[in-house]
Amino acid sequence: KEHLRRLWIFSTKTDGDLVIYTAWMLAHATISRMGELLSKSVKFNCIHWQPVRSLFIFYHHRPPKSHKMKQTPFALITKRNQRLAYFTLVRFVTQFQRKPQQPLFPSVKADKTLGTGSLARDVTVKWLRHYLKELGFPAAHRYSGHSPRRGAFNDAKDRIPMSYIAAQ
Repeated sequence: KEHLRRLWIFSTKTDGDLVIYTAWMLAHATISRMGELLSKSVKFNCIHWQPVRSLFIFYHHRPPKSHKMKQTPFALITKRNQRLAYFTLVRFVTQFQRKPQQPLFPSVKADKTLGTGSLARDVTVKWLRHYLKELGFPAAHRYSGHSPRRGAFNDAKDRIPMSYIAAQ
């Protein structure tokens, strides 16, 4: 979470930076892998903002795996419990007026302008590594599209070598 807080400053540079930062923030808030959020089946209509209740509902694009059937097929991002994620999403949905069937996150070109396709995982990982390195985080080159909340944090806590975590 601290990584994302410190990366906030870079989300304000360009539209492309905001799109990529929002993707990372949503991955963290929903405990998702980046590949799950960037699937072509994840559309803009997967996220619903309820301003009166100060929350977002993110509907996963497919049912949970069989071993996760007790989990709900959606995630809540609230102003009260996930303030930074909530306001990042508010900024994203108000700044980018997208059609319901468009990809949730538009592609980002090399010059950080937006394209018409879907955001690519390798672009998000490259962005994350670049700015973490700029901020002075050690071993920024080892970060991957794996959600830090999903399993990598626990692996690191158990002292599993970073080379194994990054391979996930």
